[in-house]
Amino acid sequence: MLLFIIILFLIYGIFVEPYQLEIKKYQIRGIADLKICFFSDCHFGRLYDIKNLDRIVKMINATNSDMVIFGGDFFDYYEHDKAYLNDEYLANCLKGINCIN
Repeated sequence: MLLFIIILFLIYGIFVEPYQLEIKKYQIRGIADLKICFFSDCHFGRLYDIKNLDRIVKMINATNSDMVIFGGDFFDYYEHDKAYLNDEYLANCLKGINCIN
């Protein structure tokens, strides 16, 4: 039974959770007409393909934000997973992020 539960957690952690992108909207009093997009915890590497960045950039651009902030954890473990990563591809995708102002 324990092995079954562990397998379920692994399946969820590898095949479900990384693909659940979440958008939350908050209103901050006193700051009018400023949209900020904050994204983090991409964990690109062996288990989460960098090609998913295209979808993330499209979602970011769909928010029509004035400012985009990245919070960290872009790579899962860069030194271990760098063979699975293409830095030029990542940079080109990130250049595709649009801000209104």
